[in-house]
Amino acid sequence: MLFRSLSIYFYSTKIVDSGLGEVFVGIKGTMIVLGTIYIQTNEILLVNVLSGIIAGTLSSFVLFLTSFPDYEADKQKGRKTLVILLGKYSAAKLFWIFPGLLYGIIITGVAFGIFPNYSLITLGAIPLLLRPGKKIIFSIDQNEKFETIMKSSILFSRITGVLFALGFVLSFVNNS
Repeated sequence: MLFRSLSIYFYSTKIVDSGLGEVFVGIKGTMIVLGTIYIQTNEILLVNVLSGIIAGTLSSFVLFLTSFPDYEADKQKGRKTLVILLGKYSAAKLFWIFPGLLYGIIITGVAFGIFPNYSLITLGAIPLLLRPGKKIIFSIDQNEKFETIMKSSILFSRITGVLFALGFVLSFVNNS
């Protein structure tokens, strides 16, 4: 609860103005997963840490994308989001970093037996990113087109999270 309170305060007063918002949201997402796991099991394992990083990365991706339409307003308020620090065009090139990190962790986790093989079901969400990933650089200054990119990417984030959890459920059911 202390972390949550501090994170809300510092995010709204300091972190969003430092350019570390996406990083902080990733850490916060990881901590939420770890806290939940710890309360239920009284232990934290590598699978929990990596799962938390996946949840945090998905949240960071959403924050990153929603920073594009807010570029001018945030800049006028003195905020320094990743998009403002890099500029829209350069930031748009980072689009694939988030899914790359996400899938790198999932595939490595499966390869080393940390995650169940069913976790690879998340690869089924990749088609949701293909069109937005190709069009992001050409749409960053066109709000209506960028809204479509955001919707597809946010849908990707939510579906990937659900599929990742489903991979564990399927593994549990098949091993029972």
